[in-house]
Amino acid sequence: MKEIELKGKFVIAFDTICEGNKCHFTEVNGKNIPTLYNSDDEAFREIFDDNYSMLKSHMEDGMLEEYNEGVTPEMILEMDKILDSGDVKAMRKFMDQHPECDDSGEFVQPADEFILGRKAIFGRSGLVIEGKKLGEI
Repeated sequence: MKEIELKGKFVIAFDTICEGNKCHFTEVNGKNIPTLYNSDDEAFREIFDDNYSMLKSHMEDGMLEEYNEGVTPEMILEMDKILDSGDVKAMRKFMDQHPECDDSGEFVQPADEFILGRKAIFGRSGLVIEGKKLGEI
């Protein structure tokens, strides 16, 4: 993937303990490529929608208290209204005020800055950062 293709695009990233930072991939013509978004807002809207969907499913199957301490059905209804409005500023504000509603731990990062597999390793030679930029894979 060429660096130019990543400029101005964004990925939804998440951290894994063993494999470092990852992002979502999409299969195109039999090849897995990073799922790219045209704006930070578009990617954040996707994260908000995913969190809402997970919380709603936990509410519907009666597992909300067990899986999401501190999250109430009222919060999920508020998320539903905000999601329907499409107001990303309101989505960001809601998530800042209710971090307990973050069921995914995902974050948005510019695609040209994202490092796949990024992790810090402390060893005899000091701190080493591993991983590859998306343009290098």
